[in-house]
Amino acid sequence: MNNNTTGIDLNYLLFKLDDNKEFGVDVTELRNIVKTSTINSIPSQNSLMVGVIQDRGRTIPVIDTSLCLGYSPTDISHDSEKLVIVTELTGEPVGFLIKEANEIIRVQPSAISKDYTSEKSSNLLKYIVNTDNGMLAVINPLDLIKRVV
Repeated sequence: MNNNTTGIDLNYLLFKLDDNKEFGVDVTELRNIVKTSTINSIPSQNSLMVGVIQDRGRTIPVIDTSLCLGYSPTDISHDSEKLVIVTELTGEPVGFLIKEANEIIRVQPSAISKDYTSEKSSNLLKYIVNTDNGMLAVINPLDLIKRVV
């Protein structure tokens, strides 16, 4: 019931949002994770864009992952460290604000219980995966980016 016909195990980074909801993202879609205390505000037409960060001499727009997935907006007003998952799926870096990055888990393709990748409509999720700790929703970062740009 999935598009991974190679039989190769999939690796997902587990992360949490402000409300402690846990999600996964395919590690092949990540460039790096940036710790920052500053997200610079910018005027934006889209409320899902919280600002920009500087990383390795590049300006990276940052999306509020929590808000994008339909949860409460992430509070970025306090000076605590923030984590940003950086991707380059569109050829340019884009960041996703998260609360914490946990572990990377390896999942067999047979553990995918729902595959959204074959659906024609835009979908914020790629897969629902059965793990030892229950069900895990794996986000589709490219479709999250499409909601913003």
